Amino acid sequence: MKWSSAVTFLLLFMCCTVEAESGLYASFSASRFSVLTDWEYGATPGFYYDHWRMHRIHAGVDLRAQLLGSGTEKLQGGLIGPRIVLDRFVAGLKPYGEGLIGGSHVTLVERESDIENNSFEFELVLGVDRNVSPRVDWRLAEISWGKVTSAGPPFALTTVSTGLVFRFP
Repeated sequence: MKWSSAVTFLLLFMCCTVEAESGLYASFSASRFSVLTDWEYGATPGFYYDHWRMHRIHAGVDLRAQLLGSGTEKLQGGLIGPRIVLDRFVAGLKPYGEGLIGGSHVTLVERESDIENNSFEFELVLGVDRNVSPRVDWRLAEISWGKVTSAGPPFALTTVSTGLVFRFP
């Protein structure tokens, strides 16, 4: 209940700013942890708010959740950080870059060692969206590289994603 009230308030607050642009997105993600041999799949929902605009460059903040893997191998977390977008680049493409930090809960149960704890995480993200309608973008591709600290040695994380973005002023 508290979560839905906070999201509703945030959306109403963001919609009152005429110059800004916001977006809700949902992506299908495939991730490779450096400590595992298989790819893990899941969802990456999020929200961005581009408040600053200068001609074709927009800047703002991105808030996202990661829901990757299942069973004995999963990573669930939240990340936040700045984003920069080049709007109307070529053929309706919008390349963007982000630097995100946050926390995650890691569960990796293996034969030799088990990891199940909360960890610090950071990611560098590069992607490109393509406008398909006045309020919908297709997230053509997004790739991120990051590191997760855990009780054991830190491990690297590489994620590729695609999905839809619903924009609103």
